[in-house]
Amino acid sequence: MSEPGPLSAVKFKSVRLLLNKKYRLKEGRCLIEGRRFVSEALRAGATVEMVMVTVDFAAQNEGKDLIGVARLAGAEIRTINPSQLPVLSDTVTAQGVVAVVRLPGAALEDLPVRGPGPSLVIALDGVSDPGNVGTIIRTGAWFGADGILLGAGCAELSSPKVLRSTMGAVFHVPVVAGADLPDAVRRLKRDGFRIIAAAAGGVDTFAGATKSLMIFGSEAHGVSAELVSMADARYWIPKYGAGESLNVSVAAGVALSRFRAGQG
Repeated sequence: MSEPGPLSAVKFKSVRLLLNKKYRLKEGRCLIEGRRFVSEALRAGATVEMVMVTVDFAAQNEGKDLIGVARLAGAEIRTINPSQLPVLSDTVTAQGVVAVVRLPGAALEDLPVRGPGPSLVIALDGVSDPGNVGTIIRTGAWFGADGILLGAGCAELSSPKVLRSTMGAVFHVPVVAGADLPDAVRRLKRDGFRIIAAAAGGVDTFAGATKSLMIFGSEAHGVSAELVSMADARYWIPKYGAGESLNVSVAAGVALSRFRAGQG
């Protein structure tokens, strides 16, 4: 197996541009970093175009294994200098590997929810914190969501912090960025979905739920009044102690766990 060649100065400048939101959206590509994240993208069958590694990482057994898998997937392999890595990395302690991947994303029509069986779709309304968005995507994948809709005001899907917070789950569950949530609610209702908005004063169980769309809003504003008015039911988590509110990603985890328990 031949050793990977160095990344040229021209390609380095091109890759570096992907740190800019407008450029990565225009190109439909983004950067991911770290052994675990890059490995998960390859395992999930994401389109990994290029993998860049430091010489030290390439010499390690885990580096050799990752390079072998990336080569089999058709990715271009290049080495970078240790001084170049922090420029391409969004974290303080980079792990010696960065990759260029095609932006994940889907359309509402692509979600596998048309059949007669049970389906679960999650919608986020105005959740602007990248860590929360990424964590909910990760949690949704864990609980078997068929799709996640990011509505107006949500953090950008290609944001490095959003992607990193998903821990690779973004490559396992379809995510619709920039979704028109009122339109999505109307369309999913026609497909037999029950619309459930996370809002005070509602039910706290999901007994009998089959096709369901669960909507979560920001901690500051909650689900919009328009979407709440379109919902078939409200869901709330009872408070047993102190505190003004739950973090939205924690609330989503509790709700999804109860949803699955209600199906059983």
